[in-house]
Amino acid sequence: NSAVESDLRYVNTKYSQYSSADAYTIEVPLVGVTKEDLSIAVENNRLLVKAKGSVKSRFTSNFAQDWLLAEDADVSAINANLSNGLLTLTVPRVKPVQRTVNITVN
Repeated sequence: NSAVESDLRYVNTKYSQYSSADAYTIEVPLVGVTKEDLSIAVENNRLLVKAKGSVKSRFTSNFAQDWLLAEDADVSAINANLSNGLLTLTVPRVKPVQRTVNITVN
């Protein structure tokens, strides 16, 4: 997980992960968060999600989570959708390129 700054209150949010032959899917419940409150990036092969939002209008909560991406993750085609308090991240899988390199013996 990402380092958490000591002066921020972070909410422990459970998430779900699924994988198929075509993609990895991560679902994160973020009730009270708008897309303007979200920061999503890939850094050093890690998918980083940060969110700040008001929960029940009583306090401000922060969320930070990161996931190590698999070697077959297509980071250039990640899709994020926020609908009804559920953030869905879809990470397409690329088919591995099988290469054969012939080595000449000298």
